[in-house]
Amino acid sequence: RLAEAHALAGLGELAVTTGEPGDAIGRLRKAVTLFRQMRAPLFEAHTLMILSEVLRALGDASAADRALTRVHELAEEVDERAAQRLRDDMASAAGLVEGIG
Repeated sequence: RLAEAHALAGLGELAVTTGEPGDAIGRLRKAVTLFRQMRAPLFEAHTLMILSEVLRALGDASAADRALTRVHELAEEVDERAAQRLRDDMASAAGLVEGIG
């Protein structure tokens, strides 16, 4: 499924570069859905940024803004998970140091 999502995102980007933004939207949206289902937030965010640009270029500022809002939400989620991993690593390291003394 991850390969399918990447393929769709790539085809969406290709459609944009070849001047077929209307074709890109469906592919990019499907890729976003698959990335979301697979819990791949960085890929989802990247694809949403491209989708937002396409939507804005086609005059759908409202949908473009919604896509960017989701990008910001994903960035916060990723940051929180990274922070939690760091806290967990610090706790593990503290336990190791206590075991040495």
